[in-house]
Amino acid sequence: MHVDATLLEQYLKLSKELAGLAARTDKAAEAARKLGKLASSGRNLVVEGAEELALLKKTLPELKDSNLPQLVAGLNDSLAPLQQAAEADAQREVVRMLDALSQRLSASGLPLEGRYPELTCGVFTLLFENSAKGLQVTLFYGPRIARLEQVAGAEVEKVEKAVLEARKALEEGLLPQETFLPSLLEAWRMVHLRWGRSPEGPVPLLRVLAELCFSVQEEKFLRNPSRTTFRPYGQTSFSYQLSRCEIRSAEGMTMALGIATREDVREGHSLWVPRAARGEGVHYSTLSFRRAE
Repeated sequence: MHVDATLLEQYLKLSKELAGLAARTDKAAEAARKLGKLASSGRNLVVEGAEELALLKKTLPELKDSNLPQLVAGLNDSLAPLQQAAEADAQREVVRMLDALSQRLSASGLPLEGRYPELTCGVFTLLFENSAKGLQVTLFYGPRIARLEQVAGAEVEKVEKAVLEARKALEEGLLPQETFLPSLLEAWRMVHLRWGRSPEGPVPLLRVLAELCFSVQEEKFLRNPSRTTFRPYGQTSFSYQLSRCEIRSAEGMTMALGIATREDVREGHSLWVPRAARGEGVHYSTLSFRRAE
C-alpha cells in the first residue's frame, strides 16, 4: 500500500511528539504523587517538595501549550482514507490466499464453497477472522458443531495442512465397517437393560454413544482403566461414522434415527450427522432398531 510521503512525515512527527509528551507526563505524574503524599502527612511542600514543585511549574505549561491537539486533529482526518486503503489491500490479499487455498484443497477432493468469511470444505467449516494478531482461521467440524483447530496468520500451507490432518483423523477414528452395526445394536440394547426394560423402541442417541465408547475399549483398558489406555470415541467420531455407515441392518434389525427437536438441539441432547460429503446435515436425538419385515 502506497502512503503519501508528507503523511508519513506527519506520523513520524506525531510519534516523536507522543514519546516526548509521555516522558514529561510520567515525570509530572510522579512529582504530583510525591507532593500528594507529603501533603497528606502534613509535611512542608516548599521545604521537602521543592524539586517536585519546580518540575510541575515548568512541565504543566509545556503540556498545555503543546501543539499535539492540532497535529492529532489533522492526522485524524487522514486516518479514514488510510484505513480504507489498507482494508482494500487486505481484501485483495485474502482473495489471492483463498484462490490458492481453493486450488490446493480441490486437488485433494475438498473444494471450498460459500462466501468469505465463512466457507465450507467437505464436512468442515473455515471461519476467517481479523484479530489483534492479524488474520486467523478457525476450523470446525460441521456448521460450527465442534471446534477442531485454529490457525494463526492464515498461511495457505498451514490451513491446508490443518484441513487434511482433520480429515485424516476422522478417517482413522472410524470403527471397522463390519463390526460397527453389531456394536451399535449391542449398545442400544445395553441402554435398555440399564433402564431395566426389554430392548424395544428409541433411546437417547448420546446414551448409545456412551455404551458404544465403552464397548470399543481394548483389553488393556479393561484390565487397567486409565487415561493412557483409553481409546477416545466422541461425538465427532460417532457423527462421522454414522454418515459413512453403508450397512444399516444387523441380526435382522434395522437402525433408525429420530430427528431432534429445537429444544433437544438447544439443550445439547442431539448429535449432528452429515448427510453428504458437502457438509449438509441433520440433528438427531434418538436411535432405535426395528425388526426387519
